[in-house]
Amino acid sequence: MSAAFPAQAPRGRKDPLDALSADSRRLTQLENALTALDPSQAGLKQELLRPLSLAYAREVLGATPFERIEQYGRAVQAVAENLRREGVTAEPVLAECRDLMENRLREHARVLSREVASPPPAPNAVLNGDAYTYYRGELSAQAPDGELSALLGLDGQLMAARPPSASAFLSDTVRAAVAEAELSFLQSRIKYLRSWLTQLLSALPAPDALNSRADAERTFERLVRSRFPQLTLKEGELVRLKATLGMLERLPGELGESARRLSTQLRGIDEDFGRFSRQVLERRTAQ
Repeated sequence: MSAAFPAQAPRGRKDPLDALSADSRRLTQLENALTALDPSQAGLKQELLRPLSLAYAREVLGATPFERIEQYGRAVQAVAENLRREGVTAEPVLAECRDLMENRLREHARVLSREVASPPPAPNAVLNGDAYTYYRGELSAQAPDGELSALLGLDGQLMAARPPSASAFLSDTVRAAVAEAELSFLQSRIKYLRSWLTQLLSALPAPDALNSRADAERTFERLVRSRFPQLTLKEGELVRLKATLGMLERLPGELGESARRLSTQLRGIDEDFGRFSRQVLERRTAQ
């Protein structure tokens, strides 16, 4: 017994995995020693390692920092693999960590759902490129696009550990919280783009007022300097937003309906910009 669990001097906090591995090795030694005396002691390691495994999983899953659900999913996968490496069936342990994981994911969604400021661009910003800089720096860079997709991937990863009779490991409330966070960012960006385009088209001459190629050329140059074409055409922002909304549109109830309304607004932006751009280009190339 003393060989399996030697006396140890006080020490600092160990890495959770190192501690679990050390406990697993000592329990293996203990089980081997006991089964040599009494074969009925086989399985003692599994019995004693279960609460230690749960403590390890709770510590890692409760403390691992993450900014994206994909990162948390990798932590969950690592915990499962480490448990199996120590001879522990991972699914029952993960099932007991379900509430902990859901609480962390709900808090993540709450942080994401903070109110996103999306004031309309100033009149001069719509033409000089500042609206683009604000969009990329303040709205797009922080957007949690793909979080719902990552959550569904994590749910699939945990499917074998789902509660009895449940169709998924994670609850609908967690899925809804993440979807709402993603929708709030989409709404802020689409609202900003709509305001930007509306002001831009009001500041530029209407295509039917372009009486010469020179007028059309000047209007085209001003349109390019606004960087709205760069964002929507070269960088494909409207296509990206449409793809993100596509998954959200399939959600049931109000969430799906909200996503479909945003898709309609996005389509209006695309159509208005496309129509104006085509008309300017036609006059620019006219003989």
